[in-house]
Amino acid sequence: MFVFLQIAVYGLGYFKNNSDYLESGIAGSIVFWISFAMEILLSLTSLVFTVIGLSEVQKFSIGKAIVNLILPIAFIVVPIVLIVAISMVF
Repeated sequence: MFVFLQIAVYGLGYFKNNSDYLESGIAGSIVFWISFAMEILLSLTSLVFTVIGLSEVQKFSIGKAIVNLILPIAFIVVPIVLIVAISMVF
């Protein structure tokens, strides 16, 4: 929904890498910052609901549910970072 609003305001400039949204005028700045704030709020709300849902379904505490979300990321990211770090040394 927010992408369509930004495309309506910025037009084809939305798809260019070098376009600066904040220099497109006052209307463009307002649309950008409102969209940005709403996306952040909706993302945080989604994260909170995910943690609450996970804790309810698996009958965990909130802390264990957060750790349950972080562990898969750690098991994927840490080996990749180690491989990259080792390859950069040699």
